[in-house]
Amino acid sequence: MKSQKKGRHLQLKRRKGVAARLARQNSMSFNQGFDGGYLKGFQTGYDSGYDDGYNQAHGRGYGEGYQDGLKATDTYQLGLAAGKDEGVYEAAESWVEKLLPPNTMLADVPMEKLIEAGLGQYKDSLYSVTPPAQIGEQLLQAVQSATPYGLIRLGDGELLTMAQETAMSDSEIRRLGFFLPYAGVEIPDRGARDLLLAGIRKADAIGIPLSRKRAFQPLFLQVLRAHGMDYRSLPLTHSLVNYELYRQGYINRLLEAGRVLVVGNLAHDVAEKLRSNGNRVSGAVHPVRGMADVPRVLADVEKHSFDFALVSAGIAAVPIVSHIRSVMGKVAIDFGHMADRYTKGGEGF
Repeated sequence: MKSQKKGRHLQLKRRKGVAARLARQNSMSFNQGFDGGYLKGFQTGYDSGYDDGYNQAHGRGYGEGYQDGLKATDTYQLGLAAGKDEGVYEAAESWVEKLLPPNTMLADVPMEKLIEAGLGQYKDSLYSVTPPAQIGEQLLQAVQSATPYGLIRLGDGELLTMAQETAMSDSEIRRLGFFLPYAGVEIPDRGARDLLLAGIRKADAIGIPLSRKRAFQPLFLQVLRAHGMDYRSLPLTHSLVNYELYRQGYINRLLEAGRVLVVGNLAHDVAEKLRSNGNRVSGAVHPVRGMADVPRVLADVEKHSFDFALVSAGIAAVPIVSHIRSVMGKVAIDFGHMADRYTKGGEGF
């Protein structure tokens, strides 16, 4: 009897010991993640200023932190994210401290107000891109008059692909663009880069990200400068123009105006739904297996007679739209993830 009680006592003691160790490890994991993230965000921002601190934390943190975080514990990921978020904020405040005169303080003026006041000094430098409604009117006129027109959109995948040998090293592109293989681009791929650059030069409208995160607008401008292009000479609009064209009714008006060809992995499903709504669908070209599959896709596209095309093909949408516009003399729209929303029922036409 005594031995049984003693055994139960030892088991209970061991369980308590294990629980205590797990609690300590959990706490250490969170603290390590928080401290590491905080220091990384703070030091980077302090040395390079607000922009670099923001870009490092969100650009590198998204690519590097996301992949590494998948291998870590949940508490480590939470700690790292919290540390980086606070590090970014502290980096901005540290930059303000460096600019204040000696022996002074700026009380009751939050960092957001300082940024707002600073932006006010640059109103004359603001550059307006074409509103989606104006793009919609141009597309309608092009379909009705059978005039060539190409709308492309640039996201981080396209920009990272174009950054090869200019704005970034291949290793850095692979790190930030860890998703590129799934988008159909294996770095290095200079041919893909050149096709995207050619698409920019031929497009009638170019959707660009207005986000100032590292892999978006800053990288877009860096790529343009590297290839001798000026953003002010390009027909720019917002990269989310595809959603706005739907929301403002232009997709429906285009469908009423002409015959549509649907291109992309979801082309069959989109085409079936369009037909069920009474729209004139010329055909569906699918699948699109990345940039290497573009020649086959274009050969299939050329078999169809249509007035405009909705292309949802990721990075490959740019050369497909460019070919339909410049070689076939048709209207083509980079439709993007609107195809996903339509087939899943999130957006109805």
